[in-house]
Amino acid sequence: MRPKKINFFSPEELKTERASKAKKVEEPVVLLKGSISATGHLKLPAKAMQVLGVNADETGFLFGQGRKKDGGFFLVPTEKGNPQAFKVTKMGPAYGVNLKGVFQKLGYDFVGQQYPFTMKPFEHDGVTGLELVSEEQKPRSKRDGKEEE
Repeated sequence: MRPKKINFFSPEELKTERASKAKKVEEPVVLLKGSISATGHLKLPAKAMQVLGVNADETGFLFGQGRKKDGGFFLVPTEKGNPQAFKVTKMGPAYGVNLKGVFQKLGYDFVGQQYPFTMKPFEHDGVTGLELVSEEQKPRSKRDGKEEE
């Protein structure tokens, strides 16, 4: 008869388990709002840059889409010198990434429609990025409330 393999526990293991459980406090998921501007820029709130821990002057973004057409978009920070990176620009109190050509290619009418997004952090290859989930699009309102003639 073969002897059974027995895994014995030690008091030290229990101490480390308790300590690790006590230290694990889940941070609340930060949900941010963004949209596509009438000029085709993806607008990012300043808080998004803080969540990602990046400096706009030194960072570019990789922009991708999920497998399905409505699968959402993904924004991952990278070095500014990366040839696939899109440049980040300051737009008032927020930031923007010029994706006009991409949105046109995908058939977005950003001039006549508003495309709001909810952004939530996700991990990609050890880097924190943003997943952009589309909300319901709405007609873009006129700035000064006047109708065009």
